[in-house]
Amino acid sequence: MQEANEKSKSSQSDKLKIKINSNDNPYPSTDIQQKLLQPRRLTSYFIVLIDSGSITYKLDLQDITVTDGDLLFAMPNQIFIPPAKIDNLKYFKVLFDENTLALLPQRFPFWLTH
Repeated sequence: MQEANEKSKSSQSDKLKIKINSNDNPYPSTDIQQKLLQPRRLTSYFIVLIDSGSITYKLDLQDITVTDGDLLFAMPNQIFIPPAKIDNLKYFKVLFDENTLALLPQRFPFWLTH
């Protein structure tokens, strides 16, 4: 029985932790959305691609506006304040953890902190 539990634990930790979101996904309830809009320290890597429209994120207390065709990259431990929902914005977001990044076949210099 212990062997089965150990196998279960390892298979859970071996799973890729990737979250993908887009404007096609519904926003959470107002209560949850208000909690999500609070400043927080990121625990994962975050990429957003703006397909059309414009939105301003606050990253490390700086306003960063991304618009058509722009990508925004954010890394763990950066202070992040997400913007409120904007109508007519088309986007794709990807969040993933350090373990998932380690599985990539090469290193990418834009993820390095300077």
